[in-house]
Amino acid sequence: YAQRDARFNAELIGLPGSGFRFDGTRPDRNAALVSAGLDIRFSPAVSLGARFDSELSRSAQSYAGAATLKVAF
Repeated sequence: YAQRDARFNAELIGLPGSGFRFDGTRPDRNAALVSAGLDIRFSPAVSLGARFDSELSRSAQSYAGAATLKVAF
């Protein structure tokens, strides 16, 4: 837990030679992951949805959201 840096090496499977590296920080030891979402179905073919995700800790906060509209025909 004393080491705060993080390094990730990755590559896209379908694209040889696409390797990349990500340098960042590790998340805090005590953090809360919070997610909330809802879906509303207007008819069997149409629905609307939303989602909110967050990571909360003493030293950092991150927020993300998404919305979806599904129409089947």
